[in-house]
Amino acid sequence: MHVFVTGAAGNLGRQVVRELLARGTLADSGGQRRPIARIIGVDLRPDSAAPVDDRYAFHAADLGA
Repeated sequence: MHVFVTGAAGNLGRQVVRELLARGTLADSGGQRRPIARIIGVDLRPDSAAPVDDRYAFHAADLGA
């Protein structure tokens, strides 16, 4: 499963990313637990405190542009 997190450099977004990485799985629409293969975090500003994990990639970008 791939997960996209907007606002990933903010307090809530960073907590969501860390929790997803710690859990390692999410339930799909059928309720089946699936491993998280990749998390993409996006925010307007760079995240100097981004988690270091091979499954996580952060991009500073404006999605509204």
